[in-house]
Amino acid sequence: MTASAPNFSRLLIQVLSTGMGPATTCYLRGHLRRQGHQLTSAQARAALRKLEAAGEVRRSPASNAASALWEVVNLPGSARRCPRCLSLRTHTVTFDQGGFYKGRQITGCVDCRSLWEPLPEGYRAFEAQWPFEKPCDNCAFRKGSPEQSDPETWAQVMANVKAFAGFYCHKGVPLSKGDDVGFAYPKKPDGTYDARAMRTCRGYLNAMGKELKS
Repeated sequence: MTASAPNFSRLLIQVLSTGMGPATTCYLRGHLRRQGHQLTSAQARAALRKLEAAGEVRRSPASNAASALWEVVNLPGSARRCPRCLSLRTHTVTFDQGGFYKGRQITGCVDCRSLWEPLPEGYRAFEAQWPFEKPCDNCAFRKGSPEQSDPETWAQVMANVKAFAGFYCHKGVPLSKGDDVGFAYPKKPDGTYDARAMRTCRGYLNAMGKELKS
């Protein structure tokens, strides 16, 4: 499978958003080649220069004269890039209705109509699958959360933990009414969830750590 020229920029954005860290042009080409996409050095450089001019990628501070390292500026799932179609045409509002998202920032994509709770400001591409340093302020595992206050809801959370062998963060993940867990987490070709592409919940990790110490 050979990618057509209009897809080169999108492919490079996807690779740079996987959490592998800033990458060289050579590494990006090799990664895409393993996925069946053939880019020449000239095509890759041209696509990166175009993305740089548009402010979508930048040279990492770790770059040197011999090797340029590239990183994405607007991470998919942030307030500025859609996690589903990668569009930069987004709009963020404060949800003023009741329920779980009351008072929360919700971002929507103008192009594909996806909705998500955006990643925290300052979260970088090479941290894309790393747990946050602190639990989210609406994490199910924080003390006194609505989920823990409702026995039925908490039982469902625990069932999800068992089914997933863990618990995963919802920030930057598209909302999905048609999914059992309410979020469109990444899936493998066979339809099962792909834990390698999901961010483990910091609140869950802290709770498990406390349990191990007790």
